[in-house]
Amino acid sequence: LDLRAWPSTTDPVASHVSSTFPEGVSNISLLRPLRALAFASHPDASPDGELALRVLDHFGPDGYGDRRTYNDDAYALLALRAVGFPSEDARIQATRSHLLAAQRDDGGWGWTLGAPSGTDLTGLVVEALAESGGVPDDNASRARGFLTTTRSDFGFAEMPGLTPNCESTVWAMRATDRLGGRPRDDDWWFLLSLQLPDGGFSHLPRGPSDLLCTSEATALLGDAHAGEIDGPAMGRSGIPAPSALLALAAVGGAATFWIRRP
Repeated sequence: LDLRAWPSTTDPVASHVSSTFPEGVSNISLLRPLRALAFASHPDASPDGELALRVLDHFGPDGYGDRRTYNDDAYALLALRAVGFPSEDARIQATRSHLLAAQRDDGGWGWTLGAPSGTDLTGLVVEALAESGGVPDDNASRARGFLTTTRSDFGFAEMPGLTPNCESTVWAMRATDRLGGRPRDDDWWFLLSLQLPDGGFSHLPRGPSDLLCTSEATALLGDAHAGEIDGPAMGRSGIPAPSALLALAAVGGAATFWIRRP
């Protein structure tokens, strides 16, 4: 899946998300493409581009979009920073304050007001805060504390006590990196073990290929290949392309054999 090809009238990720999480479709179909356009140096990827102006239309005193949801705020921060808005922008600062105030007592963030903390949104918020001025020390320490409660021997679950899955592992690894740590090799091997012969990644071990977790895992692997996040036992030099292919084919199959299953 070419993330830089978005948006399109037949965007499969937007279709999947809109049918599963109707409130999330605007984030997938507008904010993520805006970020992707910025990475691709698209002519519209500028502070005064059409998509940026569409995002800005939804800002208010309590941040972006619906004040009861927090994924829209996080994606808005990522989008505006990607097209060149400075961290000091008043709308970015208001959205940051809204997100920081939404951190729960256990150190994580929930998708909506009053919802329990989840690994996925915690990782997304940490990413957005890191990209828009950094994560304050106290908030970072509390976020690390929450992530330890969803971590298993291999991979991360969305909430404490649940089964580790693809997307939560991806977002927790991103958050770990953003909070000054290094993703564990065991988490990389768990993620690689979820790739199936058809090339897709499954949400859970032994499940079918899933479009959403495949796009999340592929984006993380791309960052590792570019040296933007530590790959397994390789440091900032990244994952060379041949090694990545071998890891996905050989290590992935081997890891599936010895990873502890729930």
